[in-house]
Amino acid sequence: MKKLLILSAIAFTFPMFAGDVVIYPTGIVTNNLIPNANCPGDFRWHATYARSVANGWGWKPDTNNFTTFSASITNRSDTHVQSFGFSTGHFECGTNSLQFSNPTTDIKYRFNVYGTNNPPATTNDLPLRLHNFLP
Repeated sequence: MKKLLILSAIAFTFPMFAGDVVIYPTGIVTNNLIPNANCPGDFRWHATYARSVANGWGWKPDTNNFTTFSASITNRSDTHVQSFGFSTGHFECGTNSLQFSNPTTDIKYRFNVYGTNNPPATTNDLPLRLHNFLP
């Protein structure tokens, strides 16, 4: 006697929760640096992390599911991470990382990273880890 095994497929829809999102800079500038009052220091280079307006402008903290957020460079120790808010223009700066809490000062953020030592060779060498942000 043969047994017949019948499997039925059930489709599940999962909400898109935030978690760790790794982003890379759109470019690295190594000359013509202007001192930054919001992120003071003697920097040799900076990198910009931004999305186009059509792609959402920046990254949004998942304030519906989390109460703490961070942006950090994990493979270097000579950096300052700066956030720039979408609607308020509010800047924050921290050594190697930034911490946010809910409520955040803005709805979306772009980021800059400033470095004091040799610049990374490529944009792939400077991942920025966003914790509890939407992808």
